[in-house]
Amino acid sequence: MNNLPIISLLIFLPIAAAVIVFCLPKNTNRTIKTVALSFSLLSFSAIVWILFHFDTKFYPNLSHLFQFIEKYTLIHIAKNNLILNYSVGIDGISYIFIFITILTIPFVFLTINKDKERIKSNTIFIFLLSSTLIGVFASSDMLCFYVFFELTYLILYLLIKNQNSFIDNKKYSFAFFLHLFSSFIFLIFILGLNQSATDILKDGSLNNSFSISTFYQISSYNPSGILSPFNQNNFREISFIFLIIASLIKIFVLPLKYFLEQKNYFIVIVSQLLIAKLGFFIILKFIIPVFPEFIPYYFPMIANIGIILFFIISIKALLSDSINKFISTISQLYFIIIVIGICLNSVESISAAALQILNHNIIFLILFFFLYFYEKERISDKSISLYIRIIPIILIFAIVGLPGFSSFISQFLIIKAIYLKYHLLVFIVILVLFLLIFFRTINIIKKENQILRVFDYSQKIIKLEYLILLPLVILIIFLGIYPNYIFKIIYSFLHHFTQ
Repeated sequence: MNNLPIISLLIFLPIAAAVIVFCLPKNTNRTIKTVALSFSLLSFSAIVWILFHFDTKFYPNLSHLFQFIEKYTLIHIAKNNLILNYSVGIDGISYIFIFITILTIPFVFLTINKDKERIKSNTIFIFLLSSTLIGVFASSDMLCFYVFFELTYLILYLLIKNQNSFIDNKKYSFAFFLHLFSSFIFLIFILGLNQSATDILKDGSLNNSFSISTFYQISSYNPSGILSPFNQNNFREISFIFLIIASLIKIFVLPLKYFLEQKNYFIVIVSQLLIAKLGFFIILKFIIPVFPEFIPYYFPMIANIGIILFFIISIKALLSDSINKFISTISQLYFIIIVIGICLNSVESISAAALQILNHNIIFLILFFFLYFYEKERISDKSISLYIRIIPIILIFAIVGLPGFSSFISQFLIIKAIYLKYHLLVFIVILVLFLLIFFRTINIIKKENQILRVFDYSQKIIKLEYLILLPLVILIIFLGIYPNYIFKIIYSFLHHFTQ
């Protein structure tokens, strides 16, 4: 089964869809949406197929780390031993992020209707963006990863430039500059690793490597390499620090509140639920496995800062006076909780953080979906069905993480790790803040009257939107009751690198 090029299918299927949409007439918005959702369904079917064929067993040998491997040599210059590969595969962390991407894309398509003149161009950009993101998460070669990585930001820039309403905003321009700077840091990191690690070729000769699995193995480094763990210089530690900073930039430096104020919900979904996740991916996929010697010293420091920021942002959330400020603040709180979980550095806490990344996407997809239809005046108080009444209640419970909902397990495990690491007082304060945020969530939603005024069942909402919302609601409850299989997928990667 692993011989099936399923990863390339996931990467290039959106490109094929983008070509089809490009060939369609400009004023066929209904057809464009049909094509977009049809291809999204095909991608989702493929990722579900992978889920049922994913081997969750733990293998001590790192050669079993990637599954569904595809590797093709694109350039081979024997004189300089230069080999450039298209190399992709999936591990436990990659799968979570690819699943998040494919799950999110249909909602992006459903929220790009605000500017009907740009539906076609926006759809093309979203397809291309989903292709490069999947390429980023599935790459098993560093150079291949970086090509997809840079293409992602190029397409993101073109996508946002296509929305004339806020591309000139200074805050966004500065944020985008920081993202480009962090990408430059990552390029230097890749070149340093390539100079430091070697692969053994078929003829027995050594060759500088771009293979990610090679960078995970300490025996692959030569003593004189600039980022070799055997080299006594400080470049390796400096690279670690700059990579941490670059990753945190990608997570937190996004003007979410401004996007919400501009009512550009599909940009909100793209920036907050897709692009921001790249920072977490870099930490989980590269920083923890490649720099294990610095984790015990630096991660506790970051966790301490995260605890302090959690208190500050929680107070900010409690004082928020509008739904937009509240949502952006709660999203930041989710990210801080994830960072704390990762920096507590155990298999349990990091697995919980990875699950929390998935929970964040599911919960905020539903939340942004409601806000979008409120803006479109698709919400009223008439003929409200029981099913639609229940969704906001589920959403509120899921945001806070009450028992039986997806975020409960992940938040419980992270809070448990906080209790084991810190004093009882910190643990009690965090629990109290969670409780206060729960009541504040209910109050601000009632005040804004944006979510408890739900869809008009009989006249407004279409069946397609029901079909997309319902699986998310089911997923919230299912992951709250049975998260075990997702944990097995995550464990298959983390057991190699954490204690």
